[in-house]
Amino acid sequence: MKKTKATKIFNGCVSVRDYIVEEAIGEGGLIIDFYGIKMYLTPDELQKGEKEDRVYVSKYGLVGKDKRPTYQLVVYPWKSNQQKLL
Repeated sequence: MKKTKATKIFNGCVSVRDYIVEEAIGEGGLIIDFYGIKMYLTPDELQKGEKEDRVYVSKYGLVGKDKRPTYQLVVYPWKSNQQKLL
């Protein structure tokens, strides 16, 4: 189970980087922590996310590489299901 933190919720949605989503699908799901409130997404729910068109360039380059990696954001409606995790 992959874990990540979110620092903001915009218009009732939370964004996650696409490579984190891909890793989480392989690891059986994702837990998003928003200042102690958690949201759990199954691999099926992760695949239903809406990918933004904009491509972001990472601030940091890869070791030994000239190019910096890129990523897109995947948007999910925020729904706290912390009770399910307890």
